[in-house]
Amino acid sequence: MLSSLLLQLVGLWLLSMAMNKHYRHTFANALTPMLERAFSIIGWGLLSVSFILVLLLSPLPLMIVYWVSCLALNITLVAFFNSYQENRRKRCSNRSLIKSSVIPPLK
Repeated sequence: MLSSLLLQLVGLWLLSMAMNKHYRHTFANALTPMLERAFSIIGWGLLSVSFILVLLLSPLPLMIVYWVSCLALNITLVAFFNSYQENRRKRCSNRSLIKSSVIPPLK
């Protein structure tokens, strides 16, 4: 079950990196179409494998509910990570603007 949870997390993160906006905030350069396709295919593949792992367990209806609830948790974690990356990048750029401004730093 833990392996399914981790595969979901990595798969969802890869799917978010397949979006140009999230990729730019994390890696500070543009996403190429080939990389976008690779992230999408691997992300969906990992989500599929995590679902198959859950289907092998019993009782089946309970495991499907477990998988969907873990999916919601992992989506939240990936959203927090992506927003953290965006805010961290903004803070770093603000610091560089302050350092390069004509106003002398406070002592």
